[in-house]
Amino acid sequence: MGRERLCELLEVARSSYYAWKAGAPNRAQRAAADAALTERIRAINAGDRAMGAPRITAEPGEGIDKGSDGRINRKRVARLMRAGGIVGYRKRRRVRTTVPD
Repeated sequence: MGRERLCELLEVARSSYYAWKAGAPNRAQRAAADAALTERIRAINAGDRAMGAPRITAEPGEGIDKGSDGRINRKRVARLMRAGGIVGYRKRRRVRTTVPD
């Protein structure tokens, strides 16, 4: 079955299919970079369990491989931490606001 027929069955424009196909190497590269960053975040979190996404992002000496411009986004770190099941320790007490009768 040809690509044109598959696109027609899936109700996808052919240009969208070719755009998706052309972006495959970039997606693979981004996934590899995310996997490497997740492992680095996991190592940092193992050293200090109290560090969350903001502190991991802000620490200059932690050795995270920053982007080409030397920065990494806190939201990216938070997304990778969520996906990897990595959580920082919360030092706060939980406040109970209502008591069931």
